[in-house]
Amino acid sequence: MSDIIECDNVGREGGKTLKKGELPDIPDDQILGAVMAWIWNKDYEDNHYEAIALSLPNPCRNVFCCVLVTTEIENGGIHQLFGNGMVQLAEMSVEGFLAMGSSDMSNVMVKALELYRQYDIAKVVEIEQQNPRPDLYEKITPYGYGNNDPVVRRYYDQHRWIFAELDEAFFDELECVDCVKYIRQNGDYFGD
Repeated sequence: MSDIIECDNVGREGGKTLKKGELPDIPDDQILGAVMAWIWNKDYEDNHYEAIALSLPNPCRNVFCCVLVTTEIENGGIHQLFGNGMVQLAEMSVEGFLAMGSSDMSNVMVKALELYRQYDIAKVVEIEQQNPRPDLYEKITPYGYGNNDPVVRRYYDQHRWIFAELDEAFFDELECVDCVKYIRQNGDYFGD
């Protein structure tokens, strides 16, 4: 399993700091959690994911975006990444995966963004956000089967499955992403 999966929540409880020069003393299996804890616990003027990412130096931004994108996809696929409005993070992860040496993973994200725009998924998300229907979501069985509401059906029938091959490609390439190596190579950027 990749070192990225399941580390984005580490440190959100607060109290964790990372000091300059501490990275060499942190074991490989703990370094990504330490970096994410440090990022989550910094003080930000705006704590939206995109604003946090943009406030970070490039190496930190690359790790932050790639971790969030990966955990979101691991949790529910590429459609969930876009359904949760993380388009800008997906765009930033293209550069992040390239910087980490995974052009194949970067290409998966480029293709996902192309499909996102081609199928106008933003419009579906916008409709759902403007007209929230919690009563419908209570009725949704897995993958939307059995629900005839046009918005819900459009989302699940047309958009969830367009990313299926890319979800598979994403997970095939995930093992090739070495965040730990990237963090160690750029250690001067991590820590206060």
